[in-house]
Amino acid sequence: MSKSLARSLIKWTLRVTPWVLALGLGAGWWLSAWTPGYLERLIPRLARDMGLPVAEFHIRSAGLFSADIGPVTLAAPSGDPADGLRLESVRVTYTPASLKLGRVHRVVIRGAALTASHDGQNFRLPLLDLLPATEKNPQAGKAPLPDLPLDELVIENSTLTLDLPGVRLFIPFAATVVLPDEVGDSLRVAATLRVRDQPVDVAAELGPTMDDVTMTMTTSGFRLASLGDLLPLAVGGDLDLDLTAALDLSRPQEVEATASAALHRPDLACLGLTLADGAPLRLAAQLADGNATAQLDPIALTGPHPLTLHVPEVSLSADAVHAAFTLASTATFPSGTIIPGIFEATREGDDWAVALSMEEKGSLRAVAGGRTVRLAGLALSLRGTVSPATPDRSLTSSAVLEARTRTSSLDGTDFATGAVALRLPLVWPVPGRHDSGRLTVAGIRAGGRAIGSMAATLRQEALGLRFSGHLDTPLLPKLRVPFAGTASLDTGSAALDFSVDRYDLPAGFDPGTLTPALAGVAVSGTLAIEGGATFDDTGLRTRLGLFVSDGAMAFGSEQRSGEKEGGVRLEGIRLFFESPDVIEFRSAPAQVLTIDRVSAAGIEMTEAVIAFQLEPGGVTLVERARFEWCGGHVESRAFRVVPGHDEYDVTLHCTGLRLSDLLAQLGLARARGDSTLSGELPVSWRNGQITFHQGFLHSTPGEGGFIQVEGLDDLVAAVPEGTAERSQLELARAALGDFEYKWIRLRADTVDRDLLVRLSLDGKPADILPFVYRKDIGGFVKIEGDIGGSHFQGVRLDVNFTLPLDRILLYKDVIGRIQ
Repeated sequence: MSKSLARSLIKWTLRVTPWVLALGLGAGWWLSAWTPGYLERLIPRLARDMGLPVAEFHIRSAGLFSADIGPVTLAAPSGDPADGLRLESVRVTYTPASLKLGRVHRVVIRGAALTASHDGQNFRLPLLDLLPATEKNPQAGKAPLPDLPLDELVIENSTLTLDLPGVRLFIPFAATVVLPDEVGDSLRVAATLRVRDQPVDVAAELGPTMDDVTMTMTTSGFRLASLGDLLPLAVGGDLDLDLTAALDLSRPQEVEATASAALHRPDLACLGLTLADGAPLRLAAQLADGNATAQLDPIALTGPHPLTLHVPEVSLSADAVHAAFTLASTATFPSGTIIPGIFEATREGDDWAVALSMEEKGSLRAVAGGRTVRLAGLALSLRGTVSPATPDRSLTSSAVLEARTRTSSLDGTDFATGAVALRLPLVWPVPGRHDSGRLTVAGIRAGGRAIGSMAATLRQEALGLRFSGHLDTPLLPKLRVPFAGTASLDTGSAALDFSVDRYDLPAGFDPGTLTPALAGVAVSGTLAIEGGATFDDTGLRTRLGLFVSDGAMAFGSEQRSGEKEGGVRLEGIRLFFESPDVIEFRSAPAQVLTIDRVSAAGIEMTEAVIAFQLEPGGVTLVERARFEWCGGHVESRAFRVVPGHDEYDVTLHCTGLRLSDLLAQLGLARARGDSTLSGELPVSWRNGQITFHQGFLHSTPGEGGFIQVEGLDDLVAAVPEGTAERSQLELARAALGDFEYKWIRLRADTVDRDLLVRLSLDGKPADILPFVYRKDIGGFVKIEGDIGGSHFQGVRLDVNFTLPLDRILLYKDVIGRIQ
């Protein structure tokens, strides 16, 4: 290129460029001024072409490539403003060329407010009423996708208001709609909803016709507790859901769908169930050809019973549901034991007939409240009808629950029953009053005794029961124990209370029916009984109170010479006994048994008080025992009585026993004066025999008195007259006939089956004795006539008495009953 040509190009460029810029700026200014007016004509025309009822439309600003419009309102055909659609702002991007063709590239909608409702049966979205109906394709018979004048639609910061029965949800959402580029392509939607601040992602495709829909919905970590007011049960946990569905809207019954769900950290406390830690609930389901199947992973429960529920498959159709399942757990049932069950539901008109049945004929165990219950077979069934909810009524159902087992027992105890049968009508919602059910338990046994049988009526109360009934027992004649209580499935708890305010034992009642050891004993008195049991997540707790008043007991009487004599009689018996655990059968501390009077073979004790505690295993701790005897007090230290143990040592501490009463009750002698004895009497129990070992009682210093010992005539007569031994015995008999003592000591020991009592006295005979000393024989001899006798001083006497324990303690009766 020559220099002259270059100069020419530069010169013309400089001359033409300002004009080109001026023309370009002028055209831009003209297009900017022209575009708003053009849009105000174009958009309403496009809306009319699309059949959208635009009621309000404003252009805020517009340029060569975009425009801000708003607000925009679409009027509802019903005329109700709430059914319309209001858009706070709409941003449209385009090019002048696309505008000329009546199209835009992208529409961004902000602040859309939609409404929807569901009345329990029908779903309504008023937005659909605003969209025009498209014409059918004559060949395909389906409506093709409309050719919309935009490429992409974006919805931001918008809200769906969903009205449900009794609650309104505000669901923020955002969505992107990509329209098909060519005929035959699909319209694609990607949306995110926040339901109670929980994200749910939805992806859908519509096409190639308006009837072809494919949708995928996913969520992760959705907190079910946020929907607690919408769910029929307050189930908690974090839900992962993946649902895919494809359907032809012209044949919705042919929908095909697959779903998988996992509920992590599930909370089923509302059902009274506790799942194993860290075990999620997993479900897979498929729907095709109008039939659905579902598979549920095994569910491991730790409460209220440790077991595993396995539902291998559930089949569902429009008219039937069928599911087979099993219950099994090595912690609950013997190894290899599985209880099968079947659930079935069949449509009958507008209602469903439902039936659930389970049966195990063999032995099985169930854990409740930390205890194991053994059952000899179990049959359970639930049959009834369910009426689904409609716009005019809520869900209703009625059924009858039946259960039975041949026998039951409680591990670790001797508690058992015969047949148990339950029949309970159930209704939902729970009416104020409806049919009652019945529970019967036969052959109740405990402690090796027949306790009786039980019958109760039951009524449903919310998610629980209220029951009342009675226990008929042969333990006491015509005794019927009424009881009442409640049970709640919602809280997994139950409570029972029973009481007998007053029961008068019949005169001469023989308690041999209670225990053979008491056969032949005549008992009377008044009983009062109260107690109960509670069960909750902490376990099973029981209690019992037994109160006896005006009690009396007599046994061991014998017929001698035609008259009744001897025997043991207890009068004024009062017992206060409370047990905080009837299953282990133990008592609270310091239970009290008092007896006003105990008499046996001339021996009499009064005001007996025994404080005791019954410990587990039948062990009895006698905390304190005391009684009044011979005007004084006898008391023992604490000791335990252990079943199967037949060796005991107890020391009785005696204080202030009147000598006169003691000798009279033992039949040893008569005494006058106020002298009292104190000391200890060690008592041993060995192989069913009572023995005394080196027991001693001594008088209080300074307290003397007089004693008369009789019954020595036979002993003296057994020795020949004229012998020194006879003289010594006659002197002792005379001295003991009326002896003034300064002190006295009594020792007690057991020799073979007799009680040997050694009586030591220091004093003098009260009168001059008719005896004189003779040197030729080295002893005293008795004199006759008016000849004066001897005045004895400082005499010490030791007298031995042998008493048969069989007579003193009615050995055969008392000891035999203790054994």
